[in-house]
Amino acid sequence: MTALLAGVVAATSISCSGAGDTADTPPVAHPCDIPATALTEAEIALQPLMTEPFGTEFSGWDGCIWKSTAGWYDAAVYFGPSSLDEFQQDPRYQDYRVAGPAMAGDRTALEFGDALDPDRKERCYFGVELPQGMALIWSRLPVGPGGGAAVGDICAEGERVAEVLSSYLPE
Repeated sequence: MTALLAGVVAATSISCSGAGDTADTPPVAHPCDIPATALTEAEIALQPLMTEPFGTEFSGWDGCIWKSTAGWYDAAVYFGPSSLDEFQQDPRYQDYRVAGPAMAGDRTALEFGDALDPDRKERCYFGVELPQGMALIWSRLPVGPGGGAAVGDICAEGERVAEVLSSYLPE
């Protein structure tokens, strides 16, 4: 009985601490609900910079934007009602162009660039199909006073963040 009780206490401690396998973690309904353990693993600051998407073209989407712990780039996750195909066809998103196929963890994705940065040196986007629309995971150099030069490959950072956070996307 003591061994059983000790096992229950240990299992409860592990599951309540937030540590453990991400396979046991259900997908989130809103990007800002991504658990702190996942943000830490993705090297993203826990406090969001914004809790809504940036840009009028993303009206009706849910989103969250964070600063990276490295400090030289921001990362975001948006959930939107458009499928990946609709996103590519909709005139609201005409500034976003497919750069090629990609992976977000074990999920297929598309990498996008935008009209202001077609070579993806400052901004990089990864679109992942969801059952009810899509997720857009992106990384960018901050604009304004906090902005600066890239310290690394912005798309490599975005792809790494997408890989870590993909298990929290709706399936």
